[in-house]
Amino acid sequence: MTTPTRRIALQANELLNLDDARGSTVRVGRGQVWITQYGDLADHILDAGDSWAIERDGRTVLQAQRATIVDVTGPVASRLVVPVAAQQYPSPPFYQLLPPDYPYPLVRVCSTQWGICAIPAGIVPGTPCSCLAAYAGWLPGVCVR
Repeated sequence: MTTPTRRIALQANELLNLDDARGSTVRVGRGQVWITQYGDLADHILDAGDSWAIERDGRTVLQAQRATIVDVTGPVASRLVVPVAAQQYPSPPFYQLLPPDYPYPLVRVCSTQWGICAIPAGIVPGTPCSCLAAYAGWLPGVCVR
């Protein structure tokens, strides 16, 4: 019996959600991806040639840092439908204040008492951050995910 494998091309900043993918492996053929996994405080950066085994169920999110090709092998490969970006979610500029109930997924979020904003993936949860409001300038917050 062969293990299912799915090759996926991702554009820069494009997301791929892998749900309940324990036992699957991600291998980067070209480019670079940032990976965060539910329940894991550490994020991971994989370059071309690197592989990473998904250790737990829950959501695992991959974000291409530039044009990237990944191979996903294992149980989740046969369930993959489309990359998140292929669903045409908007991508707001970093630090732009958004309403707290913003309906689209964001990889890394700064939360303020006035709303949220997307921030670069390299910022660690718990780190102080700020969002830019058109009417009030910079508003202090904290990275929550």
